[in-house]
Amino acid sequence: MEPEELRKLRIAHGLTPAELAQMLHVSPQEVLSWEAPKGSPHHVEIEPESRRRILRQLATFRGREKERHLIATAYASPKRFSAQPFVPALAERELASVA
Repeated sequence: MEPEELRKLRIAHGLTPAELAQMLHVSPQEVLSWEAPKGSPHHVEIEPESRRRILRQLATFRGREKERHLIATAYASPKRFSAQPFVPALAERELASVA
């Protein structure tokens, strides 16, 4: 993973270096050293295990954010949401009763 790729991923997820560092249990300086340009004296290569951990944490974060957004939207306008999408068995029973 290139330093610029990591920086773009972090920004795309709306995270600061400190927030990403907290998620990964590393220091913010370590995140900044990963993001430093390759020729920079502050640049540190990301280890393969750290790279996998970063991608895994960002995927988990994205999933949690989508879930939070859905819940917040459902609470904000309950008439637009029903239990049906969350309970597939209910939808199947309703379809069976119509047929």
